[in-house]
Amino acid sequence: MNIAFCTCVTSDYLGFAQATFQSLNHTLKEEASYISLVVDDNYDSSKYEGFEILDLDKIDLKKYGEELLKVKEESLSSRFRWMLKPILLQHLLKRFDAVFWVDPDLYFFNDISSITQKLESFDVVLSPHWRSFDPYVNQNAFFNYFYHGLFNGGFIGVNKNALAVLESWLSMMYWKLENSRELGLLDDQGYLGLFPLMSEKSHIIKDRGYNLAAWNKQECKRTLVDGKVLINGEHTVKFIHFVPDTIKNILNGKDKLLRPHLRKYLKHMLEIEPGMSQLRSYDVNLIKRKTRKALPLKATTYP
Repeated sequence: MNIAFCTCVTSDYLGFAQATFQSLNHTLKEEASYISLVVDDNYDSSKYEGFEILDLDKIDLKKYGEELLKVKEESLSSRFRWMLKPILLQHLLKRFDAVFWVDPDLYFFNDISSITQKLESFDVVLSPHWRSFDPYVNQNAFFNYFYHGLFNGGFIGVNKNALAVLESWLSMMYWKLENSRELGLLDDQGYLGLFPLMSEKSHIIKDRGYNLAAWNKQECKRTLVDGKVLINGEHTVKFIHFVPDTIKNILNGKDKLLRPHLRKYLKHMLEIEPGMSQLRSYDVNLIKRKTRKALPLKATTYP
């Protein structure tokens, strides 16, 4: 199966995309292509390696209507990039049998081939948030199932049979693309809960080692078994979603078993771009100090 991983960034986040793709390339036990769509042109392509940079002018946006062009003209904001998700996936499915969208703040630590291969028999692959199922333990996390949806928009897989689903997803975003607790909408992500209804061949990832983040610490318990971090005592750490709250929880000790993973992520990021301002905003010295004595990680990782 000819497979690709893709994301969409502004040029100042290309270093993040490179780290994500390189971590995938060094853990995935199958051949894959890596592509980042860049929505502006303020970058030096020679600085980045190991993935294809796709310029926005390579995609015919006119056929998607005046509204999309209007959003683009207003700004290259998150709203525009969210609308580009299904467009980019559709575009790449002309070249590849299957494509995964990956947010550029994901970092991979172990092989995910067992999930990529699901697209040989399923049309869609979805990653649950795994927020708390117990409203008595964490009421806010429980409510977020209804406010933020069941599935995370940072990791989605599709094959050629999902083109109609992607078209419907884009249509939903044309209708409403907003964060509204009252309506139960969270930008592009809330609509993902409809995918299993639109496609009978939808696979929901059950392995709790996927998409670890601040929001799933209760349902995806981090445990230490023979010096190795496992999730719920059995699943290896496949990838972590390093949103600011994830990093904050690791540093303040609420998620300290993931400190070795943060240390590796930080080391890699700073090797790519030592002066990266986005990481500096997390206080790099604090991260280094907090993770210096972190337990060694025995699983195969990169770098």
